[in-house]
Amino acid sequence: MAKFNNSSRVFKFRVLGKTKVDETKMTSLSDLLHSSTEELEQYTNFLSLMPMRKDTKVQEYVPSEFQELTREEREDWLELQCVLFEEETRSSLDTNNENDNFIDDFGRYLKKVTRRWASWNHRSFGSISSIDQVKELVDWEEQTQQKFPTTSQQQQSITTNSTSDTSSNENNPLKRFTQYCERSKNLLHIFRIDIYRPLCDYFKDVEDEVPKSVERIVQKWEALLHFSPLNEKLFNTSRDKLVNTSLRVSRSTDAHLVERLVPDLHQKKLEVLRLANKWCLISKAKVNQRRGTYTLSPKSLVDREGKQTVEIGNQEFVNVTQRETMPRKRIVAVSQELVNQDYEHIQDELYKSRTRYDETSQELRAAQEKCKYYEDEMTFCRTECANLRDQLQHTAELRKAIEMKVNDSYSSNGTGFIEENNNDRTTSQSVVYDTALWEKELERIKNKYSRQKIKFMNARKQIEALNKQLEISQTRCTQLHSKFESDVYSCRALEKQLETARKNIQTQGTMVDALQHQCYTLKQELDSSNVKKGELYTQLNNTLQHCKNVEHDLKLTRLKFKELTDENGRRQSREEELERENVQLRKLIEQNGLRRRSAEAMNTVEYNALRRRSMETFHSEQNLLRRRSAENYSLPPNDKQWKHQVPSLQSSTIKELNRPKSPANKPKDCMFPDINAARSF
Repeated sequence: MAKFNNSSRVFKFRVLGKTKVDETKMTSLSDLLHSSTEELEQYTNFLSLMPMRKDTKVQEYVPSEFQELTREEREDWLELQCVLFEEETRSSLDTNNENDNFIDDFGRYLKKVTRRWASWNHRSFGSISSIDQVKELVDWEEQTQQKFPTTSQQQQSITTNSTSDTSSNENNPLKRFTQYCERSKNLLHIFRIDIYRPLCDYFKDVEDEVPKSVERIVQKWEALLHFSPLNEKLFNTSRDKLVNTSLRVSRSTDAHLVERLVPDLHQKKLEVLRLANKWCLISKAKVNQRRGTYTLSPKSLVDREGKQTVEIGNQEFVNVTQRETMPRKRIVAVSQELVNQDYEHIQDELYKSRTRYDETSQELRAAQEKCKYYEDEMTFCRTECANLRDQLQHTAELRKAIEMKVNDSYSSNGTGFIEENNNDRTTSQSVVYDTALWEKELERIKNKYSRQKIKFMNARKQIEALNKQLEISQTRCTQLHSKFESDVYSCRALEKQLETARKNIQTQGTMVDALQHQCYTLKQELDSSNVKKGELYTQLNNTLQHCKNVEHDLKLTRLKFKELTDENGRRQSREEELERENVQLRKLIEQNGLRRRSAEAMNTVEYNALRRRSMETFHSEQNLLRRRSAENYSLPPNDKQWKHQVPSLQSSTIKELNRPKSPANKPKDCMFPDINAARSF
């Protein structure tokens, strides 16, 4: 786990990239051998991206770990990814170095290398329209430097600018160009996997225009790096709108597409990063809008005292007032903290953008003043050069006139000496004096001419240097102007964000009131449900206890019914036995012809009466038990008399059955010996 502080908010999340390959699950050679082709492709893609992670600050996107984060943490993680990606993009071009004119150096050095290649191979290299051709020139230059070391020494001695046209390994523009192309490929892979993929997976609630624009720019970016030759349709129309470079490429050159590649790639990176930030902001705004669509209640809730817990059954419930206050405080605290953090973050961004705007405006004013100073100095030098040129021409004309006069004087002296041998000595001396005077004047004019010529050459060199400085200052002014426009745009965007944040504060305040009202209604429903739950719980306990008692009584009744059934069987068998004995007795009486018919009749009547009473008693008890057992199933659940009736019934029945038989109920032995013998038989 790692922490990062973003807009005064500290979130915890896993450092993506330190985990193993979750999707492939291949940790040994046997897993690689038995894996499918798709898994092997995924594994090779992962291995191909491993060297790209060494020199980058952008974190790796792992779907399984990213899924565990909340939406706010995902938004902050993506915001951090965009910031790191922007740092990587700007550091790859070194736009902050004022003395680094990479594009100009690259164009001049490319022309020089192609000319040297043509002189070595005695043919033209042709138009350069791909990255592979630049790599070919780099390889050729390295080979020639290895074969002929003196070439590098001669090349180092020829310098036209202090920051360009050097063939060292560190400042070679062609090598820097190839390294920038490789770095752009790495950044393309990183953007696709670590920024564009999580946006497509978890931020799908955005209109199709922004994702389509991102995909279109990424496809052009990839096509520029992989297709050969370069297609001019893939370049942007406005080259210098978002790029902080000093590129001014003429379409008449043979390598204008290659020279346009670096600023165009830089512009595509910034544009795709801007669209990714816009994607996140639109998704965040839609989520906040969905959270704010509900009805609001003007009712304000007041915190109450007396927070106590009540115990219902085996559970402990919080009192109504406590449930009302706890979520309200928690919601208010969380919402207030989030709003304050967002507000502070936006204020910091606005302050930083304003400071950057002030710095840029100061630099722009300084550059404009410097340009104005150079222009004034250049105009002064031009006027001075014009004056010197006029003086030089005047001096040259004067020199020619003097030479003509000297020649005329020589010719006139010769002819006069030939024609007039008797001229005066004074005339000849004056002519000699004039001739010497004109010779001195001519020498003086020659010296003055040479001095003026030297001054003119120095002024011309100074004008050339000032022209170069003026061009550099103009390019810097254009850069600062574009940066100023971008800062103004960002300031306006931040002001809009600040306004939306203020509106969100008001919306979240109304959200808190609505949530409080919802919590209050839910609390009332929970209280009523808890009361009903307690009542149902007591009824359930009573019903369960009643069911247990009924089951116990039913078991006892079944046992008693079984005992009575067994007793009934025994009595029926006894009745059958008595009937058989009666039949035997009748037969014996008929055979022996006994005379005591009256006594026999009395015994038979008593026996029948005893038998009938016993049967009636048995049947009445059996009917009583059946009726009471049937009443047990039809009794209401609140009838508590059954608990007292059943034991009394059981006790009366058991007492009646266990009652000792009276002597009258016992079977009497017959007075006749034959009958006793028959019984014994």
